[in-house]
Amino acid sequence: MNKLILQKDELNEIYRLIKKFMMMRLRLPARFFEVSDPRNKFSHDLIMVRAVGSSGEDDLYLRFGCYAYTPEKDVKTIVVARIGFKRIKNGAGTALLKELCHLGEKYDYQYLAIECPNSQCKTFMNKLGFSNEFIVPIQKLKLLIQDYESKKLISVNLDKI
Repeated sequence: MNKLILQKDELNEIYRLIKKFMMMRLRLPARFFEVSDPRNKFSHDLIMVRAVGSSGEDDLYLRFGCYAYTPEKDVKTIVVARIGFKRIKNGAGTALLKELCHLGEKYDYQYLAIECPNSQCKTFMNKLGFSNEFIVPIQKLKLLIQDYESKKLISVNLDKI
């Protein structure tokens, strides 16, 4: 596998995305997350990003780079390795996926993978329209999210009638 090198602007964008998400969406102070050093030999073609709230209940572990399990080899992939939110069902998962899709488009990521999803994550993924595979092309994920949000909006409007 070719060694993937992420550019400094891309690393900065990843950091900004996580910082914005943690601070604005989850309302956590910026001091609770870190971005791994891209020169770390342990990362094996992946840049690791970990963000944890002080209570440990809000937890993100993402990887960016080449991922061994994608249908195509040596393509850029965003991997959601772990995700947990203190408050569920408030749209944080959808918001995070939308932000990751935007980042993916901007920096030519082809796939988003969700590693070892727990039962809550699987339920959320099924609502979004994921098949049994947990690796989806970024473009397809964007469409799944749009469809999910449209159905949700229709449901809310019908409830008002």
